[in-house]
Amino acid sequence: MSDIYSNEPMLEIYIFETTSNIQHLETLMLKSEKRGVFTQESINEIFRVMHTIKGSSSMMLFDSISSTAHSIEDLFYYIREKKPCNMEFEMLSDLIFRFIDFVTVEVEKVKNGDPVNGESSLLIIDIKNLLNQLIQNNPSNEDIVRPSSNKKQQYYIAHEIKENISEDNQVGYYKAIITFEDGCEMENIRTYIVIHMSYAVDSIYWEFCTVNQPNNKFFGQNLSI
Repeated sequence: MSDIYSNEPMLEIYIFETTSNIQHLETLMLKSEKRGVFTQESINEIFRVMHTIKGSSSMMLFDSISSTAHSIEDLFYYIREKKPCNMEFEMLSDLIFRFIDFVTVEVEKVKNGDPVNGESSLLIIDIKNLLNQLIQNNPSNEDIVRPSSNKKQQYYIAHEIKENISEDNQVGYYKAIITFEDGCEMENIRTYIVIHMSYAVDSIYWEFCTVNQPNNKFFGQNLSI
């Protein structure tokens, strides 16, 4: 990884999780291609992956990735809710593989410390055109209205590591344990947001690990936003 991100554990987590999601998405697509159809389970899973990539990329201000994932998320939300007939599997499959290629290139830019500035407007247009085509070919009296959220969007702002604080200066401390409900998604990034929100505390020493990977730990201190 480029030195520009050497002190950025948030970006390390973003790269790891996004890469894992893209690999999972690719596996789902290869299985679907063998069947020649998307099962309801695969539709639900593709929607979930897109939702996760959209949210984490938006949080990291990678707008091109987020907006592209959002468009596919909308497409699969419609497919999930309406179960349209006569879906063109090859066209839908091609769009997802184009998304996989796009995100793979953009994540490599993050690793190398390059601007994440890929152009995906044509892909988004093709995705929206397919969605409109499905809607026209499957008319319904009921509109699809996605549940709205009043949650304020959180964004990640790169921090600077301050000078080390010796153990002698640690007069008193509090320990906080953060847990998340199953299925809330992006637990790693959410944890770092909580850490960043703790800017009122003079000194912060933190340790983070997941329940299923207790030895996979990240350490840090003195974060500021």
